Amino acid sequence: MDDTDSSDSWDFQDEDGPCFSSNGSNSVIPSRGASMCGAEGSTSNQSRSKAISHFTEMGFSEDLVIKTVDEKGEENTEAILETLLAYTAPEECASQGEPVLSHSSSPEFEWDSLDDLSDFSDAESCLQNEESVPETKMMQLVAMGFSIGEVSAAINSSDPDTSIADLMDFISAAQMAEPTSDHPRELPLEGRGPPDVKKKKLVKQEFHRGREIRAWRSKALPLSSRWWPSWDVRKQFNCLLTCYGSALETERIRKDLEGWQGDPPEHIQKRVLNKCRKWNFVWTAKNSVAPLLPEEVELMLGYPRNHTRGGATSQAERYKSLGNSFQVNTVAFHLSVLKNRYPNGISVLSLFSGIGGAEIALHQLGIPLRFVVAVEISEVSRNIFRGWWENTDQKGILIDNINDVTMLTANKIEKLVDYSGGFDLVIGGSPCNNLTGSNRWHRDGLDGKQSVLFYDYCRVLNTVKRLVREN
Repeated sequence: MDDTDSSDSWDFQDEDGPCFSSNGSNSVIPSRGASMCGAEGSTSNQSRSKAISHFTEMGFSEDLVIKTVDEKGEENTEAILETLLAYTAPEECASQGEPVLSHSSSPEFEWDSLDDLSDFSDAESCLQNEESVPETKMMQLVAMGFSIGEVSAAINSSDPDTSIADLMDFISAAQMAEPTSDHPRELPLEGRGPPDVKKKKLVKQEFHRGREIRAWRSKALPLSSRWWPSWDVRKQFNCLLTCYGSALETERIRKDLEGWQGDPPEHIQKRVLNKCRKWNFVWTAKNSVAPLLPEEVELMLGYPRNHTRGGATSQAERYKSLGNSFQVNTVAFHLSVLKNRYPNGISVLSLFSGIGGAEIALHQLGIPLRFVVAVEISEVSRNIFRGWWENTDQKGILIDNINDVTMLTANKIEKLVDYSGGFDLVIGGSPCNNLTGSNRWHRDGLDGKQSVLFYDYCRVLNTVKRLVREN
């Protein structure tokens, strides 16, 4: 029988691809739709082939990739990757007895149902110990809220054994390094207003501590320089944490290093440096590291020596309060424009005041603190700040019995404005726990339990501005 009349074979044409025969042959045969598979479809075919090749090289099944590309279109790479990840996640869990959907064994499988598999929680639970698999890292990072493009760039630019935490740091650094737009924009009317003057740079005689004390090991920690190995190339410390490295971590580093006469192998150096960067360890003896002391952290942040010693009852509380504090010298630089504007004193509403970084900056600039309302939920931080206030013999009025910014209602703000005669400065830093890159599991943004307090900061600020205008 002639092939064109056979009931066992037929012709079909893919939307974007060439025409194929349904029998066992892979050859291309002419059909009534062959004219549509000519020059106009060559560009589409090339892009389709590139998309299939790209995802096949990532380790996905070729049949699965072709089916997904046909379903989502070769241009929508993010949708293709999400579908592939969602489909392969249950297969990874097959060893735990979960049912596995197979496109090869289910010809009637509805691919639209893949949209229901966007929740990766089950896949994460069975793959959480397999950080060496790139697909696993990608799934976990995407589930944390990073975009697929950011995750792919980080994985492709890193070593295969790079940890999830290091990949998160890589993505966060890339986000911070994104170029700013040159497109001009105007501030809204409410965002304008004093102090509309340029910041004044501080001279060394006025603020020598802010210029000389830096987080550099050779200056801030001269005793550590003797033991600092040449392969530890750190010049600055990492962001301060609210906790400190345990003795178990320092003991592991000592054991890793003590077996080598000279420099340890490269993989040992890398492992030790990762720990030192994470916990800001410093070298205290040969092959020995230790966490920064609270007094050393105070020095680097610009606080008076033993600033946190009186109010905090333990080392852990001192580290926590310092990890949540401002860098005094940086704050003083931004507030230096106020020095000539308020020679007789300033009235401050300090929200989330912590251990008093903003107030100490004003004091070091020589601006008298005439009236201060400090709102801080931590009792330890309040005790530290009050101790500094008393030790420096401040002459102004301090109100620090408001411990929750959500309780600062419009009525209370109005009474404080009337009592103080109006606030000259509203300052503070709302918690960023749900925004920071080091938080892997609760990056909820401004909807997080603590970061949502940013809206209260805006509410209080707008209320103060309204009352000042009315008065």
